[in-house]
Order: sequence, then C-alpha cells, then structure tokens
Amino acid sequence: MPFLRACALCAALAGALTVATSAAGAQSAVTVATELEPNGTKFEATSVFCIAPGSRIEGATIGSSVAPGDASLASADTFRVRVCALAPGVYRHRLVLTTAGTDEFTLSIRGLLVNGPPLSPSIDPASDTTMQVSGAGGAAHYVQWYGFGRQEELFVRVTGTPNTVVPYALELESLPLAETMFPLALRAGTIQFTTVGQGHSTDTELFVLDSNYAAVPGTRNDDAPGGGTKQSRLIRSFAPGVYTLVTARFNLADDSLSGADDAYPLAPVLDFPDSIVSWSPS
Repeated sequence: MPFLRACALCAALAGALTVATSAAGAQSAVTVATELEPNGTKFEATSVFCIAPGSRIEGATIGSSVAPGDASLASADTFRVRVCALAPGVYRHRLVLTTAGTDEFTLSIRGLLVNGPPLSPSIDPASDTTMQVSGAGGAAHYVQWYGFGRQEELFVRVTGTPNTVVPYALELESLPLAETMFPLALRAGTIQFTTVGQGHSTDTELFVLDSNYAAVPGTRNDDAPGGGTKQSRLIRSFAPGVYTLVTARFNLADDSLSGADDAYPLAPVLDFPDSIVSWSPS
C-alpha cells in the first residue's frame, strides 16, 4: 500500500523514518495473551491491550460459530487488539499464525457495514463484517493493517475446522515504513488526485491524511464522481501544509465515510480510528 507524502507551499521534506521505540514507558506490554470464552462475537471479544512486537495471542478453536454465549471449541475466537504506543511514523502491523502443522485456521479483520441510500449513508455500529481474510491452503497466514504509533485497535477473529485440534498462536510483527517522498511545492487551493485514465483496470481507492497522519474528513474516494469507472478521483481544496496520499486496491478503509461525491460510498469501515486496512492482505 503506497503512502505518498507531498508538501504544499513549503521547501522540501527531510529526514528518514527511524526504527520505532515505545513511547509509553508506563504501559505494561502483553507478552502472551490467552483467549477467554465466550468470545465468538465482537461484543464478547477478548481484550488484548498494549500488544508489542513479538508478543503472542494463543487459543484453540475447531469451528466458526458466532452464536452469543457459545463457549465451546466450535466457536470462533474474537479479539479486540490494541497495539502499544510507538514513536510517530507509519507502521505495517501483522498478526502471523505461527502454529506448525495444519493450515486450516482462518484469520480475519472485522469491521462495520455502511447502509442506506448512497446520498445519505450511515455506519451500523452493531454490525460485524469481514474487512480482510488471511490466505488458505498453504498461503501466507496473516492479517495486516497500517497505523501511526497511536495505539491503534481493531477486531481480529480466528476460526477453525474439525481438523484444527492443536492450539494456535498469533505473533505481532510491526515494521516501520519509509514513505515515498515527493517534495512538491504545490499551490494552495484545488488539487486533483486520480487513478482514472492511467492505463489499468484496477479497482482503486484513496484518501488523504494531514501532517499528523490523521484522516482529512471527506477526502476518501472509491469510485470517481459520476460513476462509470472503478478508479478514483478526488478534487478538493487544501490549505497550505504537509499531506499524505494513501492509495490501494478496493476496499481501502479506516473508520470514516467517503466524501459526499463518491459514486460508491457503501463499502465497510473499521470500528476504531487511526488504523488503515485493505481487503487484500498482500
């Protein structure tokens, strides 16, 4: 997922992203977190707060039931995961299945449905939908998302089959990323970002972050205004400052709705702010 950094009305961007260090000395980082049943639904989720790189989440499941109160081995295991605070920057977080043997566990990141007519969409706070799912049949078994050192949190679920009789372990990996830097001296005012007419048919999505890596309201676009394409076009007026453009394949999501002119504003979103996720773990 590219993070493209641009500077409007300033000289240039300088400096490189350094290796992250914890910014919360008073936090008590989790080393090993164990599931607590029942935890099939998001509302029953086992809380794992302040999980640091190298820490593990452990449990056991042989099914995918999300019936409330189901504490059997046939129930899914849902976790509310919060990463420990890190130095400000861009990070790729992964929960990796390290269990040897069977590859029939499935990991997923959960989110919320967006309902209603396109001109007045709304987020359903009681919903639960799949935002990203890990590979299967020998493919890489991890889910991944992006954060900025602000103790981002999200819901992750583990499901199994009758063959997943061994306990599972998930390990957190956090990799600091260097952005693709564009020291552009842009004029303040109306700026267009687009993937339309670029010689590809990829279903794209994009949005803009401010200098603190916070989403700029109303700057998310999936399908260009007017419809007729799966590519993205965003035309907005920007004040002088430093911005980051985030672009990836659909669905690219945080916890916010699209701009009012998005031709497809009903894609699911995350439950909590600050994280960014794409439907594809790759």
